[in-house]
Amino acid sequence: MARYLTQLPVGRDRLVTMGEGDTPLLATQALGPQLGLRRLLVKDERQNPTGSWRDRFAALAVSQIEDSSVTVGGAGDEAQCVSLASYAARAGLRSVSLVDTAVSERARDAIEAVGGRVVGVTNPEGRWPLLADAERTLAEESARLRQIETRIAQLDSGEGVDDVLMRAEPARRIVAVRDTVGSFVEARQIIGELARTLPKRMPRESLGSIIGIAHSAEFEPDAIDVELGFVWTGEHPPALQQVGHRPLHLRELPAVAHMATCVRVGLPEHAHLITGKIGRYVESNGYRLSGPSREVFLRPPRADRMDESVVEMQFPVERA
Repeated sequence: MARYLTQLPVGRDRLVTMGEGDTPLLATQALGPQLGLRRLLVKDERQNPTGSWRDRFAALAVSQIEDSSVTVGGAGDEAQCVSLASYAARAGLRSVSLVDTAVSERARDAIEAVGGRVVGVTNPEGRWPLLADAERTLAEESARLRQIETRIAQLDSGEGVDDVLMRAEPARRIVAVRDTVGSFVEARQIIGELARTLPKRMPRESLGSIIGIAHSAEFEPDAIDVELGFVWTGEHPPALQQVGHRPLHLRELPAVAHMATCVRVGLPEHAHLITGKIGRYVESNGYRLSGPSREVFLRPPRADRMDESVVEMQFPVERA
């Protein structure tokens, strides 16, 4: 593309390129004569960075974006979405791709490998409103991630109650199981089973963060009433089955106007340290608890490295 700069609507300093273009012309041996042509040349666009002629379009489209907060959206075929996601990543931009729910694993992996988000759509006509909704969601998640990075840094520096943040929490749907477990170890086993099972049964792009909700009015270490599952971001309700002997359910968590939050790094056995910190914050600022607490995994847990889990602890509160 760079060789045609004088004819492009962007300058050299803004051109986002990965070496697309200049693909070879290949002479056909049989196709030309079959079409009555003495000589037929075919442009081999497979030589482009993502294997498609769409890289030419993606390079030029992304090059014209001046605002670094913009999200690049794709709602075309798989090749176009892969190309746009790749060039968005090259430019340091977020991207979201609205694709058919039957998207191939190859395309999904290619988009996610460069940091793009894949959203399955069953109704092609509804993809543009969904694209706008997805852009808003990504902007919210980006702001949330910045908050998380700040909070993790505060934890690492050993700061005290100042790392408790108050914010509003929107309503969310969850697909989950609920049970009374005899220990944190049993709860971790359920989380591991859900993490292994649900992504195989449901569209992976519809499963958000893993979430836990503590329903016990009083803390009993050998009788913990918990609800464990995933935030559900899908457009349509999933098919609900059992996980082990526990039935899955889909429900909406209500919005919370005042949510006291703090990030915990490590095992749930250490959660009391953060709970105490939030409790002190709540009391000193004239609030009181008003509902079941939640734990949202900001970093997906690994069964063999649960001590590295990053969890946002959330406590609904109201004015005392």
